[in-house]
Amino acid sequence: MKRAIWLIFLLPALVAAGGTDTGLILVTGGEGTVEELDYGARVSPSAAGCPIPPPPDCDVLWQYHIDDGGPQRNCVAIGCDDGYVWSGGWYGGGKMFEMDGDGVPLWEFDREREFGVAAAEDADVFYGVWHDDRDDSFEVYKFHASSPEPDWTWDGDAAGYAPYSVDRPGRVACSADGGVLAVGGNDGDSLAVMFFAENSPEPISIYEDESLAYSPRQLRLTADGTKCIFRAHAFLYRVDVATGALEDTYDLGASTDCFGVSPDGSVVVYGFGGMNVLGWNGSSYEHLWTYYHPGSNYAGVADVAADDEEIVLVWYSTTYLQNWVTRFNVSDGSEPLWVYETHPGGGDYQDVPAWIELSRDGEWIVVGYWGDQTKANPEVQILRDSKPDGLWFGFYTPGSVFGVDISPGGEYVVSAGKGVHANQMGSGGDIFAGYVDPEAGVAVVSFEAEPAADGVLVRWCVEGAVEVDIQRDGEPLSDSPLPAAGAYLDPGLASGTYAYTLRAYDDTGGYVEAGPIEVEYVRDGDGLWLSTPYPNPAGAGAVLAFNLPEEARVTVALYDVAGRRVATPVDAFLPRGRHSFGLDTAELPPGVYLVRLSADGETVTTRLAVVR
Repeated sequence: MKRAIWLIFLLPALVAAGGTDTGLILVTGGEGTVEELDYGARVSPSAAGCPIPPPPDCDVLWQYHIDDGGPQRNCVAIGCDDGYVWSGGWYGGGKMFEMDGDGVPLWEFDREREFGVAAAEDADVFYGVWHDDRDDSFEVYKFHASSPEPDWTWDGDAAGYAPYSVDRPGRVACSADGGVLAVGGNDGDSLAVMFFAENSPEPISIYEDESLAYSPRQLRLTADGTKCIFRAHAFLYRVDVATGALEDTYDLGASTDCFGVSPDGSVVVYGFGGMNVLGWNGSSYEHLWTYYHPGSNYAGVADVAADDEEIVLVWYSTTYLQNWVTRFNVSDGSEPLWVYETHPGGGDYQDVPAWIELSRDGEWIVVGYWGDQTKANPEVQILRDSKPDGLWFGFYTPGSVFGVDISPGGEYVVSAGKGVHANQMGSGGDIFAGYVDPEAGVAVVSFEAEPAADGVLVRWCVEGAVEVDIQRDGEPLSDSPLPAAGAYLDPGLASGTYAYTLRAYDDTGGYVEAGPIEVEYVRDGDGLWLSTPYPNPAGAGAVLAFNLPEEARVTVALYDVAGRRVATPVDAFLPRGRHSFGLDTAELPPGVYLVRLSADGETVTTRLAVVR
């Protein structure tokens, strides 16, 4: 969802020639150049007339890089009251880190091939699952953070089952207190899920399904460890842990890895071409509602907060080069509360969402992506539910991210992935840890863009940044460094719609973002012109702009696909120049409409889609 404006706090007086003590930039001439006035390394927002306090920021605490040893499709988990990071991968075994350490492992548990991990959020309990895909050797381990010697080991060879790709998220899960572990697998003919208790290497129970020769995927345990919900093939399963008894199955209609479960198992969200929400009625799951994202995009990853109300689902485009983070309430039905739209990427690689996690209260959201060749967006993105106007923080990784986790309170984030892109051949991997500081950091205090006589005038004010980057449609406005507060004229533009985005970077390479702001610009002397509607598709309403070369009688009408006029928002004699108007679409049926502007015998048209 693109937004027309982020915050507007800069006043025209701030860019007056006499304001040399503000550190602002003055617009000079029509070349798009800037002149700096009395500007040092940083400008205080209070000095620049920007009174808003800074929002939180995230610091990258450390990075651990694996140079070789095969591609690391890493999984990663935060455990033991945020004190430790436990990571697994392929050709690398398990690695234990201190969250507030220097990124050097406390210890390593060496195993070749696949190694999956799970960590208790609230206790010093860590699990590892090893699988050698060459001969299907299989072991399960329980650890404490202080020692690489397992508390116990279970030899899975005798059971006849083997897990599948345990080095990726969603194959192993444990309860919040670490009291229960779930591991999925198969024996070539049937599916199985094995459940373990913290204090014993023997399974509590084993659920088997001889009708499916698949391993479970998207494996989840409820926070209390009593139920296990997972997907296998095109079906949802809900199993009682204590007895291993099947409680319910649900036909999902297709095999999909977009699968999110609330911590108590009462809400499930899944999808591919569309998004579906299920609710537990005490004995089975029932369908609640469906949502289709505009543009026939694909559902990528999803999660549900502990309140059984908040859902976040990330979509990816059919070009695999753009993503949308959508936020819903279960009770409000299929209308997103907000949408964050990533920048369009470029190149031949797929930029798709790989994993998502929410803090317990749903306030903080972390998403890991494969990334694109042009690095249009960071591979790790953190958003804040109460302030969704842009990324709260993001950081780039050398390759594709496969796993992310966030601490229950949202204070820490971790990521793990390959050292190269998912579509590249290559070795190595990277693990990152970051801290969200609620007291200080980079703040975008104000950001504004509006049409001017000779172009588009952009104004901004930020706090705590070491670098400011402003882009128009993905291209930097200036090759010169931009100060913390200023104004810039973007000249020489043709009539059209332009999107402006600001990123303010801290000294770790992390940044906060504002925008995009869409500006409809009409160059003087241009003829009759009608903008595209914003937003488009529209829900309750849209805004359009048009230009008149001379004063004229103007009619703007809306037609449905049958050619029937359904609205006439403008019918008046207007002077030359730029005009805008609002279009109420709240009562219109969903569909595609034609907007037709007529003036002095000329006609221009554009299309508008209405969705619900």
